[in-house]
Amino acid sequence: MPYEQGARLPGESASKLGHLKVIQSEWVRELIADFEYSSAQPIDESNTPWREFELSVAVELPRVFAVDGSFSTVASDDYPRKEVSFVKAALLRLDKAKLDKIDKENPHPLLLQDVLADSALYHATVFPLKNIRSKLGTNYDAIRHIVRDSMGVDQSGAYYETLKWLAYSKWSNVKGPSPAFACPHCDQEVPGLPHDSDEDKCPSCKKVIFLTDMIGFHLDMDENSAPDSVSSAYMLVMETLMLFTAVRFYWESPDPGLISNTLFIKDGPLTLRSQYSKLVPPIRALLEHAKSSNRPIHVIGQEKTGAFADHLASVVRFAPPFERGAKP
Repeated sequence: MPYEQGARLPGESASKLGHLKVIQSEWVRELIADFEYSSAQPIDESNTPWREFELSVAVELPRVFAVDGSFSTVASDDYPRKEVSFVKAALLRLDKAKLDKIDKENPHPLLLQDVLADSALYHATVFPLKNIRSKLGTNYDAIRHIVRDSMGVDQSGAYYETLKWLAYSKWSNVKGPSPAFACPHCDQEVPGLPHDSDEDKCPSCKKVIFLTDMIGFHLDMDENSAPDSVSSAYMLVMETLMLFTAVRFYWESPDPGLISNTLFIKDGPLTLRSQYSKLVPPIRALLEHAKSSNRPIHVIGQEKTGAFADHLASVVRFAPPFERGAKP
């Protein structure tokens, strides 16, 4: 507790850490000092190459697709607690020509409703996480089958077809196998499913494996339970597949310029990490192929948090204009 300076003892402020032994560590004291005192420099030490953007030469993209998702885990009140997780994602299409006709300052709600009418596609599913066992099998088997069935149900299987389109690089003339992955039954590596196949048998254990097993959800689970990370990973994968479903339809459109006149936005970073990164090389190959074919695909990620957002917040003060109302 704090006390004021007296005739014999100096004053001391309140401290929740001052009596802990760990405070004697040189590393801990340095950490506290670095945390309490700002080390920001008045100059930009990152050497960020700022360039003036000329808006007049930019070409406006008349169509926009945006995708976002969420998940929620629900637990029961009884014991042992049962947990299920609901996942939902939505793909929204916006027509800039219709938006330009609406007053930006005082938009009419009926006009906004007209713009948004029939412009969204949805996807939803549910996963058993803990203490739920179906007569058909364990949690492990249930989630594997739910992933496969969920992707194949909505929009007449359009999202599942996009998975095949990416996994087998069907946008190219090369008919190769899917990316290699670990068998969900025996953990042995499967060199990949034959081109355009939905399932096959593991070369090692001879059990049936699905194309959706290639994504790697089973690596996060055990036989009787699954963590929330399965739901969050499924949400990120489905956001990517839904966005690239729009890319696939526009890529296969009779109008070759349609794909390059559209902006595709994903809420959050454009990343798929860990075992889920098996979709990254096919996507990168598609984007490079589109660029070399003079049909570039404009895909961006909207990041509100994370390493990039933190970096931008730390260096943006060094970019002109430095005063409100000044020209860049």
